Amino acid sequence: MDTDDPINPGHYTKGISAYSYIASWNMGYEAGNIIKYVTRFPYKNPSNPTQDLEKAKWYLEELISRVEREGADDV
Repeated sequence: MDTDDPINPGHYTKGISAYSYIASWNMGYEAGNIIKYVTRFPYKNPSNPTQDLEKAKWYLEELISRVEREGADDV
């Protein structure tokens, strides 16, 4: 797969796709984004790997807030 491919860059094509994993677990938006960013952080931007980790952290904090407000069954 071409690493310059805008649809399937190299960091999207290692192992099982993040999309497939997220869909198989029926994850909501926040949880799915946490998985996506944590999975690809070492590959997407090797010169700044913490960028995707910070994004995952933001979504995790949002998910925690939502679970505290709505309960785990409603997210």
